[in-house]
Amino acid sequence: MNLNNYWKTEKLPVLNGILYSNGDFEKISIIDTVNERRGLIKHKKEKYNLKNNATLTFSYVNDELLIPNTDIKILCGDGSLGGDGFVLAASVENNEIFWLVFLDDANPFLKLEYHNDFIIVINNLNEKWKFEISDKSNVRINII
Repeated sequence: MNLNNYWKTEKLPVLNGILYSNGDFEKISIIDTVNERRGLIKHKKEKYNLKNNATLTFSYVNDELLIPNTDIKILCGDGSLGGDGFVLAASVENNEIFWLVFLDDANPFLKLEYHNDFIIVINNLNEKWKFEISDKSNVRINII
């Protein structure tokens, strides 16, 4: 089963990173920093193979926005594990996913804001996560 088939059943794989539509995967680790804020470490890209026995969680969409003058919509939400959150970009026309960020310790993502080539995603801890989305094959993320 592929990522879009999972999405159609309102499920997402538990990944802890960014999965792109071409199968590239970047693992992301959330770390605590000295000033009591959290930071991110992105690891080297590798190929990811979704298997039928992948750990899955139900997905709950909390917010959605359309990127002006494109066929792209951004959705954010959480899953059934408690501390997990996701952000994904999909086609407005056919709902096919371009990329998915799923983190089991990010906390639920609740709100989206659009600012030209990036979006701000706010979780239930009131953390603001900046997603630079100008390149669909290389999403950059920071907690600001």
